[in-house]
Amino acid sequence: AAEALCAKALELEHLLTGTVAQTADNLKAMIARRKGPAMDDNRMIYLEAVPPADSLTPVGKAALVKPIEPTLDATDIKPLFSGLFPRFVMQEVESHKVSLRSMAEGCETATKEANSAARTALAEKGLPGSIAAHEATDGFPESVWTKVYEVQMKGADWALRSKMTELEGKAAETGEQLGLVQRVLDEEYANDDNFRIKHPTFQGVQSRDSGQHFQHDLAHYRQLWDQARSSDAALHARLDGKAYSEGMKLCTMSREQLDQAMPKPDEAEEKGVVAVAAYDTSVLSGELLKLAQLIQARDTLCAELSDACTQAQEGAVETVAKFVEEGNAIAAGGDVGSGGSDGPLDLAAGEPSAELSNLLAGITTEIAVKKDKLDQNIAEQGLQMQRIMVENDAFQAARSADAITLERERIVQGAENAAIAFMEMHAQLSEGVAFYTDLVGRLGQLLQTSEGYSYAQNMVREDFETAQGDKTQEASDAEMARRLAEQLQIEVGTPTPVIPAPAYPGTSTTATPSFPSAAAGAVAAPSAPTFVPPAASAPAFNVDSAPYQAPVPGGPCSTPAAVAAAAYTPAPAYAPRPAYQPPASSSSSTGSSAAAGPAFPSATAAYDPYAQAAAPLGAPPPYSAAPPPYSAATAGGGGGDQAVIRLTEMGFERHKILQALKAHNGDEQAALNSLLSGT
Repeated sequence: AAEALCAKALELEHLLTGTVAQTADNLKAMIARRKGPAMDDNRMIYLEAVPPADSLTPVGKAALVKPIEPTLDATDIKPLFSGLFPRFVMQEVESHKVSLRSMAEGCETATKEANSAARTALAEKGLPGSIAAHEATDGFPESVWTKVYEVQMKGADWALRSKMTELEGKAAETGEQLGLVQRVLDEEYANDDNFRIKHPTFQGVQSRDSGQHFQHDLAHYRQLWDQARSSDAALHARLDGKAYSEGMKLCTMSREQLDQAMPKPDEAEEKGVVAVAAYDTSVLSGELLKLAQLIQARDTLCAELSDACTQAQEGAVETVAKFVEEGNAIAAGGDVGSGGSDGPLDLAAGEPSAELSNLLAGITTEIAVKKDKLDQNIAEQGLQMQRIMVENDAFQAARSADAITLERERIVQGAENAAIAFMEMHAQLSEGVAFYTDLVGRLGQLLQTSEGYSYAQNMVREDFETAQGDKTQEASDAEMARRLAEQLQIEVGTPTPVIPAPAYPGTSTTATPSFPSAAAGAVAAPSAPTFVPPAASAPAFNVDSAPYQAPVPGGPCSTPAAVAAAAYTPAPAYAPRPAYQPPASSSSSTGSSAAAGPAFPSATAAYDPYAQAAAPLGAPPPYSAAPPPYSAATAGGGGGDQAVIRLTEMGFERHKILQALKAHNGDEQAALNSLLSGT
C-alpha cells in the first residue's frame, strides 16, 4: 500500500515542488529496501507452513532410560566390600598410618630446625652480606638490593604493622569464642546441678560426665591459643626491636640512595685510611654455595618423604584389599574367613597374619630410606658449617683493618638482615592469621555442638518435670481446693444450699408469717415471701449473715392485726393507688406513736396488691412482687462486695463473677463451684 501511494504521488510530479518530489523518491527507495526482508520474514518466520500429517515420519517407541550393559568382567571395578576388614586388621592399618604420619612430621620438624640453625649461624657472622660488601666497591650489591626491593613491594614496615593488627583482631575473636563456649558449658553444668538438687529422684546422665569430651576439646584449643599468644608476644618484641628499626630504614631507601650511602674507595685516601690488600673470597663463596645446595637437596627430600607418607596413608586400605585379592591371608591361622584347624575366626579378638605385618612393615621401610638420606644430609650440614667458619675467620682477619670495607659491610649487612627478618615475620604473621581463622571455625562448630547438647539435656529435664507433674496434678488440685475452702471458711463436704423461688401473694397454700400493721385501721401489708427449705428449718444460705428464721406465731412479731393481715384477700378489681398525703401532725396517727412512721392510706381506698407498704421501725424490709435488681451489693447478702473481691483475687474475671452470682442468687459458694467447673 505504501509503495502504491508513492507511485501515485510521483505521477503527479508536475504538480509537486522539488522538495516534495525528492521526499517521495526517498520514501519509495526506502520502501523498496525494506520490502524484500519483510516478505522473507513473513514467508519464513511468521507464516510457517504446517506439513500434512501423512508426510511426517512416525515417532517410534523410546525407553525412558538409557540401557547400559554391566561389565562384569572389567578389571577396573572396585569390589563393593573391598574395604571391610575385621577390627584387628583395621587396628593394624591404623597403627601403620600413625607411624607414617609421625615419620613425616618428624622429618619436617628436623628440616625446619636445620635450616633455621644454618641461617642463624651465618647471620651471626655477617654472611653472606660481608662478602657482598667486600666485593662491591662501586655501589650497593645487586643481590642484596633484590631482597630490599622485594620488601618494598610487599609494603615494608607498614605491611607488617597491618598484619600484626589483623593478627591481634583474630586472636581477640578466638579468645571470645573460647569464653563463649566455656560459658555455655558452665551454664549447662549449673542448670544440671540445680535440677538434681530440686529433683533428687532424677536418674539422667550428669552433664559433667556426658559433656566431658566438650571440655577436653575446649582445653586443647585453649592450650593452642596460649602457645600462639606466646609466639605473638615474641613477634611484637622483635618488631619493636632497635635492630629491626634501623635495618628497616635502609629497606625504605631507593637504589640511588643506597648507592650514595656506600663509602667509596677514593674516600680512603681523602681520610688518610690505608686500604688493605684485596682478599680472595672465592673459597668462602664456594663453601657457601655448597651449603645452599645441601639445604636445597634437604628440602626436596623432605617434600618427597611427606608425599610418600601421605600416599601410603591414603592407600593403606586399598593395599590390604589388593593383598587379599591376591590370595594372601590377613589373619593369623589362615584366611580371614576361617580360623584354621581351631574353628571359625574371631573377627573382634583375632590377630593379623605375619604376611600382613610384613607387607605394612615393607612399606614403612621403603619410605624410611628417604628418611635416612635426610638424616645424612642434616649431618653433612654440621661439617659444611665448620669449613665455612674456618674460611670466614681468615676472611675477617684480613679485612678487619679496612675501615671503608667495614662501613660498607655494616650498611649491606644491616639491609640484608632487615630484609630476612621482614620475610620471616611476614610469613609468621600470615601463618598466625590463618591459624586463628581456622581455630575460630573449629570453635564455632564446637559452640554449635555444645548449644545443641545443652538444648537436648534441657529437653530431657523438661520431660522429667512433665512426667512428675502428671503424677502430682491430682494432689495439686486437691491442695488448691483445700486452700480455697480455708479462704472462704467453708466446711469441707458441706452441700451447696438451695434457695427456693419466692412465693407471691395468692399463689401459696402455706401459712405465711404475719407482721404488725403500721396503724389501727390501716390496710394490712402484703404477706412476706415464703421460703420452703428442704428440712424442717430454713438453712443458712449466706456465710456472711445470720440464718433466716421464720417468725413464730405468738412471738414478738405476732399480733392480732398481723394474723388478720395473713388471712386478707385482695379485691379482684384493681384501682390506682391514691397519691400519698402527709399527716398534718404527729398526733394524727391512731394506735401508734409518732416514731412508728408516716400514716398509711385509708382502708377505704382501693387496695393495690403490688404496692409497697411502709414498714414500722424494727419490721422486715417491705416486700415487692417483682424481684429486686441484682447488684454486687446485694450478692451474698450484705457481703456482696467482699464476695466479688474474694473471687477476683482468685483470678476470675469480674464480669464472669457477677454473672455467676446472679445465676445463683448471690450464693458465693455455688458461684465459685460454677466458675471452677466452667458452667
